[in-house]
Amino acid sequence: MGLPVTVYRSTDVGAPVGTAANPLDWITILKKCLVDGYGSKLSLGWTLEFENLATYAAVFRNNPVVGSGGYFQIASSNSSNGLNVAIDLSVAKGMTGVNAYVDKILQRRLSLYNDRTNGWVVLGTSRGFWMLQNSSQDTWSTTTGYSISCWSVFVGDIETFDPNDTSPFTLVHAVTGAADSTSATYQDNLGSSSEVVAVMYPAAGGSGRYEHRVNMGVFTAGSSDPNPNGIFATNLPMVFMPAILCRGTATVPVSSIPISDNLPYYRGIIPALVLPSIQGGRGLTGFEYTFDSVLYRVVQGYRTNALWLKMEGEWYA
Repeated sequence: MGLPVTVYRSTDVGAPVGTAANPLDWITILKKCLVDGYGSKLSLGWTLEFENLATYAAVFRNNPVVGSGGYFQIASSNSSNGLNVAIDLSVAKGMTGVNAYVDKILQRRLSLYNDRTNGWVVLGTSRGFWMLQNSSQDTWSTTTGYSISCWSVFVGDIETFDPNDTSPFTLVHAVTGAADSTSATYQDNLGSSSEVVAVMYPAAGGSGRYEHRVNMGVFTAGSSDPNPNGIFATNLPMVFMPAILCRGTATVPVSSIPISDNLPYYRGIIPALVLPSIQGGRGLTGFEYTFDSVLYRVVQGYRTNALWLKMEGEWYA
């Protein structure tokens, strides 16, 4: 049985924060969305495990009854709460306190710009969620302007193909490699990079962290647009395909992956993330559209759009 998705927006009645301009804003948002709820909306059912507001850090855990019980930390990159201070997102199998990791998976740094955001969106379940930074730029994609610094990040369990997967918990971003990131640039954001990446431990247990990626197929760079009039100018139906995480990249053959890694080639699906059958429309405005009575949201960024998020339905079906 799947888990129904809840969507939280900065425009909701009772929303805790309007513009998320500093680390404490995002900590407050996630405490309300993941743990406490607000207004008429219940929380996603995560728990707040640890907190140190002196350094602007908080640690959350997904529901171990239905999920993996993975840990997620959000923290100021420099222990301050000034405007435009970056945030560090870290995930691990376990934690004993702030910055105290057991089998850490990775860290990713994200920029916050007070003049480049227009609210926020969080959507998810008790096992995983997306956090989105809204842009002040109205168009889907641009080579300059505000959209290039906006980000979309998934934290939690993937929809693994292995029912006995011991390590489905991860963070989905666009930075390649398993090393922690200590910089925050727009090229590393989903929609601005040509990659979708998740670092994970082996499904069957054991040491070692391995990069998994989504085979993006055609992903147009820069201002080149294969369909400048947009997806609505065609007579073709829009079909969305799940974003499947593969071990390595599309150029890495299955035979080159050591069996001793205990890693399947196809690991699982990233909840909500889908690839469209029609790409294009850099200059289109409005981020959310309904296809076949289901609401989807464009993943905004530097490159011509090739990623969407399904905003309704169930995950982990």
